Amino acid sequence: MKNFLIAFSVMVAGVAVAQDAPVTVGNTYVELGTTFENETTVAIGTGVGSGAVSAYGELSGSTDGNFQARAYTDAEFSKFVITPGVNYRWGADGGDLVGFGDNNEWGDVTADLEVAFRPGIIGGEYAFANTGVGLVGWSFEWDGGEVGAGYKLDIAENVYLDGRITWGYDEQFEGTSRNFVAGFGLKF
Repeated sequence: MKNFLIAFSVMVAGVAVAQDAPVTVGNTYVELGTTFENETTVAIGTGVGSGAVSAYGELSGSTDGNFQARAYTDAEFSKFVITPGVNYRWGADGGDLVGFGDNNEWGDVTADLEVAFRPGIIGGEYAFANTGVGLVGWSFEWDGGEVGAGYKLDIAENVYLDGRITWGYDEQFEGTSRNFVAGFGLKF
């Protein structure tokens, strides 16, 4: 497994270098979304990119009182996009932004991986599967994930709509929920 991870890392780095593309800074975006179940989300992010590889930072929050800081990257390989990320969550479901001090506790640290397929037959359609692990004490615990499909429609050069349906599963591969999510985004 260790050799596979090393080979995969070298491959991703090789694709980034082989692109010989200039580095782009300022892939900034703002997205407003809803789950159609009395929950609205807002996400603000920015990133840098070179060729087929990009890195982003994102801060998001929802009307249910939960917040997340996320660092992630994505790499495109033809019609596939691989997106690993690291997250820090806090808010109503538990945890504070900073865990130091009386009556404060740290939020949740998680890592996730999403693989998406974007065939481009009629435009912005995509299908994806993701999974995540949480850091519990000094060990990792698998959190389950989601599978789903969606469509991203570019209305203008820097305006888009994104809709998706997801089915969640837990660590025992049992279904947990089905969600419809829609978002409106601006890119700068």
